[in-house]
Parts: sequence; structure tokens; C-alpha cells
Amino acid sequence: MNNKRNVNLVCLFKGLSVSPSTTELGGYVDVMLSEPYSLATAYLKAYAIKSNIVEKNYNIHLLNLKDDGKGTIDLVSYQNEFLSKILSNNPIAIGFSTYCWNIDTTLILIKKIKKIRPNIKIILGGKYALLEYLLRYPEIDFIIRGEGEIAFKTLLENHLNKINIKGISFKIQNRLIDGGEGDIVKDIDDIPSPFTENIIIPNQYNMMIELSRGCLNNCGYCNWNSNKSLRYHSKKRIKEEIMYAISRKVKHITIIDSAINYNIILLNRFSNIIKHSPKNQLTFSYNLRYEHIDDNQIKYLKEIPSFQVLVGLETINHKALNTSNRSQLNIPLFENSIRLISSYCSPLIGIILGLPNDNPNEFKKTLHFVENLNKRLNHKIGGVLVSLLQVFPNSLLFAQRDKYKIKTHKKGVPYIISNITWNRNQLRLIYSWLKNFSQKSSLKIKGIEGGWTIEKRR
Repeated sequence: MNNKRNVNLVCLFKGLSVSPSTTELGGYVDVMLSEPYSLATAYLKAYAIKSNIVEKNYNIHLLNLKDDGKGTIDLVSYQNEFLSKILSNNPIAIGFSTYCWNIDTTLILIKKIKKIRPNIKIILGGKYALLEYLLRYPEIDFIIRGEGEIAFKTLLENHLNKINIKGISFKIQNRLIDGGEGDIVKDIDDIPSPFTENIIIPNQYNMMIELSRGCLNNCGYCNWNSNKSLRYHSKKRIKEEIMYAISRKVKHITIIDSAINYNIILLNRFSNIIKHSPKNQLTFSYNLRYEHIDDNQIKYLKEIPSFQVLVGLETINHKALNTSNRSQLNIPLFENSIRLISSYCSPLIGIILGLPNDNPNEFKKTLHFVENLNKRLNHKIGGVLVSLLQVFPNSLLFAQRDKYKIKTHKKGVPYIISNITWNRNQLRLIYSWLKNFSQKSSLKIKGIEGGWTIEKRR
């Protein structure tokens, strides 16, 4: 007789109201395609079931639920079907992986779940698992902050009891017990691959892998991770996942590292795996840091079939870079790096609209800089991805939002509304200018992420 109890790990996604006529890949592949999934919850399960205690006592189920795609862009709309799917196997605990696009609907669901089944334990993790929610929502039993693998496994090993566990915060009566951020898995090979373990079965276009975990930077608008270190997967692990992808005839993989070229040894390792793999149709989307590009790196990068390569410029405005806690731009080095990268692909350049201490004229200078560089490189740049500034909780700019008079959308993705150097009208005007620029310039504007929020304000 199976006496295991069910634990559901849930992530809510924005659905597609219509199927795209062409497959759009690259950044945010998990929310853009018709079969989205959370790699985060898959890692939690893969790590937790290594424990004999967890394996003996629990069945962990992954639920990746998407709405009908008819609600607001970048914000998951509540669906009645969510509740029945989440509660259908009578779970004793439900963990929600939270992001900016699903936190509001997640909180609605939590309230409804507790009304129907008050004894179910509710766990909140992910980027929007904020400590304040424990105080505002009595329905939440536990918050996991930081990397969750060790904390989640330990919580299950202790049978969901409210005891002191690093990374686990909870309330006893009205007293908050803050567990801080969880310990990190120092050797990320210790987290089994959710692909080779058959925890996730991706389609041909939406596989995501890590070569490394972490980020060395501390950009003011980002909350990527608090542990400013990089940990690397072994050659064996990377090869296993690539061979898995080939065996399943996967055609595209998004590498979700902050950048794949911080470490020349890792880049060489990955390049060699791809070079010596059996014949396949794999292509990759990934980020590069321009500061590290040189001839040696290009030699390895040329072995990686590239679908989309993104290089973050953000702005050439020194004051805005300083405000955003980014290193000052080395223009000759950046230009040479783009020239080298253009020898094997057509890179996309990322720039940010709405940075504090940037302004319309300086933003135009950044775009014209890329336009002129593209002309000098015989139009080898693939285009520009413009992103409306997003200011995330626990980021430096979020902490300085009063200083820079930052106003962002309170629901969904925290896109900028205004700040000390950008008012609403200026953003509207520059958005119109951008659309006009894209029609006249030889430099392609591949997208204006968040532009719909500006248009909506008209």
C-alpha cells in the first residue's frame, strides 16, 4: 500500500491566445512557448527525492499551469481550472514558484485554497517570495528565500514542521521567524538533471539548461542572486544533457546562464562537447559579456550553432550606468567585441529604456551609436532589443526608489512609469520615436519589451 503523501509544486504561466505562425525563441522561452515549464521547481524535486526520507514519505508532483492567454500581457489571469488541478490529488502541501507575472494570481489562489482545505501547508518560493507576504497573508505557512533546493529538502525531511531551518521563514502566532536566505548547493552537479531523470520532458524548442549558476554582477535593477559567485557543471553533466537533447531531436536550447563566457575553461568544455557530438539540429540562445570577448573565446564560440546571441549594452550614458551600478563602458573594447562576435553570428544588442539619469536625448545617442557601429560592420548586427526598465524587489534601484522618484507598475512585471529623468510623456514620445526609427533605419528593432504599457497610457 502506498502511504506516500502528495506535495504539489506549482508555477503559473501566461498562455498564448493564438499560436505563433513562426517559432519565436530566445530569452524568456519558458513563458513564450505553448508548453511552458518551471526549471526551478524541477530542480527542487530532483534534489529533494535524493533524500531517503523524502522519497519514502512524499510524492512530489510538478504542475505547470497556463491561463487562456486572453488577459493582460505579462500578467497571469486567474482561471477556475487552476484550483481543481491543484487540489485533485489531495496534497498535504503546495509550493508556488513566484515571479512578477504570476504573484498576484498566486496570492488569489492561496486564499481560495485555504478556504477549501485549511490544513494544506502553503509554501512560497521564487523571486517574489517576499518576507512581507508572511505578515500580510496568514494563508502562507512558509517562505523560502534564495536558492531553494537545500531548504525545501530539509523542510520535507522535517515533515513540514515549523522549526529553525536556514532559508525557511514562518510565523508562530504573530511572531516572525526569519530564516534568511537558504544555503546554496556548492557543487551544482549534486542537483540531478531533471531531463535525464525524466522529471521534465521538453518539446523540440523549449529546453533550458545551465552551464553555470550565479552572477558576478550587481546591476541596480536586477535581483538575479545575492551570492555573487559562479558554480559550474562538470563536462560529464553538460554532455549528458546535450546527448539527451540530441536523442529527443531537440532543435533549440536556451542557456539560462547570466553569460556563458565568464570562464574560458567552461566555454572550451562546452564548445568541445558540441563539436564532438553526433550529427544533430541543435541551436542555442545565450548571453555574452563583451568585456571577456577575445580571439580565443571566438574560436570556441564558433563551434556553437547560434540561434540568438544577446550582448547587453544598456546605455552609453556614463551617469545612467553609474546610477545602475554597472561598470563604465569601454567603447573601443565593446566595438571590437561586437566585430569579433559578428564574425560567426548576427548578435542582438540589448539596451534599456527608462534608466534613472538617462533621458530622451541620451537614449537616442545610445541607439545612434549602435546604428553607426552596424554601418561600420556592414550591417552584421542582428538588431536591437529594447527593454523598458524593470525594477525588481530587493534590487539596489528598488531600495533607492525614493531617491530617484521611481514609480513602477504594481501588478505584473514592474515596468517603469516614471523617475527622476523620465516622465510619462517623455516615455510616450520616445516610444513613438522608436517605432518611427525602426521603419527608417537599417538597424532592426527586434522588439520593445514592455512597450505595450507605454502605449496603454495614451
